Amino acid sequence: MVQMKNDRGLTLVELVIAVSIVTILVVVLGYEFTGWVGRFNIEGQVKQLYADMTSARIRALQRNRLHFVEIGTSSYQIYEDTASPFGGTVHSVGDTALWTAAKPLKYPANAAVNMVIDTRGLIAPDPALVRFNVSADPDKPDADIDCINLTSIRITMGKWAGGTCVAK
Repeated sequence: MVQMKNDRGLTLVELVIAVSIVTILVVVLGYEFTGWVGRFNIEGQVKQLYADMTSARIRALQRNRLHFVEIGTSSYQIYEDTASPFGGTVHSVGDTALWTAAKPLKYPANAAVNMVIDTRGLIAPDPALVRFNVSADPDKPDADIDCINLTSIRITMGKWAGGTCVAK
């Protein structure tokens, strides 16, 4: 007659192996998570600027007023042409800022860009390009979207590749 052993519980070896596997998974996934967060931050910044530019374009059409977009290397601001006389080609002191303070850019733009959105929603200068310096991030994540290409009639997000912003 064969006697059955009572196998209830874990041995110390089984417990050490399980803890080792969980530790390895946590370390590996921690590095991946850092990359995901970096990509998300870059893409979020590009999408926020895209949404603000689109909103300014719609406001220019609805209010029949020029809007001025000033993108610096570390922040950006959009102004509505409320200074008298109306119809200036550059932002002046009496224009109304859409926000109380300029919106900061976590990833700096490679160059300052000033644009005018006219009452028909057309953007000048044509074309304009906003590219973000993603190498400012120590992890250098490879985001799917890291630039904005602006033509007189279209605003597109894209990926910087080969010296140009390829639309996504």
